[in-house]
Amino acid sequence: MPVNWNLSLYKTGIEFMDDQHQQLYYALSSIREAYGKEDEESIILEVLDFLIEYADFHFKEEEDFMRKIAFEGYEYQRQEHATFIDNCNAMKKMLNDEGFSRKFIILLYNDVYKWLINHISEKDSLIAKFAFLKQS
Repeated sequence: MPVNWNLSLYKTGIEFMDDQHQQLYYALSSIREAYGKEDEESIILEVLDFLIEYADFHFKEEEDFMRKIAFEGYEYQRQEHATFIDNCNAMKKMLNDEGFSRKFIILLYNDVYKWLINHISEKDSLIAKFAFLKQS
């Protein structure tokens, strides 16, 4: 997993969203830092707990914002957010049940990390465009 936050790729222009996205990204990137350490499983569990808690906070704020601007894609976004939380919970269960493995890292990358990056750059950017168009 890359650890550099690429502002030009992930910036929506909505400050609270950008700040919160960066926090989620760095939390995920810290999993890479844990790889190979003696307590990697406990670190990863802590990160997943944080991701679930922080994502829930972030999604509520983002969904409030979408309702405020009457964003047409609100329901789709809400479902996407639920998918992310479900994927994080599934990863946590897998880690608890099966332990840390290459399979875990691959699934984490595909189901959580890639989802987040794609969601920010493709879906959340639509919220920002909608909000900016509505302002003008």
